[in-house]
Amino acid sequence: DLALVNPHTGGGIAIEFKYKTQAWEGAWAGETYGLKGHGASDIGFYDIIKDITRVERFIDGMQGWSGFVITLTNEPRYWNLPTRPSNAEAFRVSHGLTISGARQWGPKTGGTNKGREQILQLRGMYELHWRGYSRISDKAAGTFKVLVVPIH
Repeated sequence: DLALVNPHTGGGIAIEFKYKTQAWEGAWAGETYGLKGHGASDIGFYDIIKDITRVERFIDGMQGWSGFVITLTNEPRYWNLPTRPSNAEAFRVSHGLTISGARQWGPKTGGTNKGREQILQLRGMYELHWRGYSRISDKAAGTFKVLVVPIH
């Protein structure tokens, strides 16, 4: 999504952004908002992992480069540990998890993964830590958290 280049060193930072929302309507700081619900969090999980592999490939062999994958969401399914297993288990990005290696869909995945069938191979190991970003209401959908995954 964004590449910042240092013209003096030739190094830089590659950044991928994700913004996934749960439906929410309301006002905050005098401004009215109507957030659409993206749903399909399993697809969102996959896309975050895919972004990590994309940044890994982009900076591979580029001296002085690093990267980040940044996800902002008000959907608790992203940061909460699941209450039951699913076919998207390998793509979970829940708070406190460490991810590495090959990530693929479970054996009973139906059409959910259409266009996203590829096994994703992480080169690095990543500890996932969601942090509070903002709170715009007392409703669950009014709490936003951010996941910043540094890639070296």
